[in-house]
Amino acid sequence: MVVFVLLVLRCSNPEKLLNNLLPNDTNTWNIWKRVVLEKVKGNKPLSFDEGDYEGVDARERQLLENLYKDAEAAYNGFLDYVPGKSEDMEKIV
Repeated sequence: MVVFVLLVLRCSNPEKLLNNLLPNDTNTWNIWKRVVLEKVKGNKPLSFDEGDYEGVDARERQLLENLYKDAEAAYNGFLDYVPGKSEDMEKIV
């Protein structure tokens, strides 16, 4: 849900919005926020690979995988359901 909001609003300070909506300050959440913000700010697709799991142990990895899957689902929902945005994002990406 938060990723969808970030994509729809395209606010000037996505870090502030993200931290207000998700105030969690654990290692896993901080990694997730950093990676998602880098992709959103860089207009990159929200797909994740091994490099996005850097710095996590096995226990954290499972949670991060779930969080990344949710982010991908929100991104795909954004592309599918926001009028005109699918073509715009595909041009950018």
